Amino acid sequence: MQDVSQPTTRELATSLGQSEAEVQAIIQQGQKAKEKMVTANLRLVVSVAKKYQNHNLDFLDLLQEGALGLQKTSPKTIKALLWLVYKTEMQASKTSQSIR
Repeated sequence: MQDVSQPTTRELATSLGQSEAEVQAIIQQGQKAKEKMVTANLRLVVSVAKKYQNHNLDFLDLLQEGALGLQKTSPKTIKALLWLVYKTEMQASKTSQSIR
């Protein structure tokens, strides 16, 4: 089994031919971009959660699942909506089965 650890800033800088400070600045820009994308799409999470609110599902649970899905998929923004819908439907399915 291979070790799949994250490279250090020094390793990244060496492989990219840049200084560690430049690599750290790039990483910080990426983190800010991720935060901005997540924040911008929280309205989408609320919109999807509202659609399932009348299915005997706790609205806050749906919001939490959607927000977690958004965090997981933010690097893959094209798949974000599909992930949100999938997680919401899975939560709806679990809840409706436990109610029966």
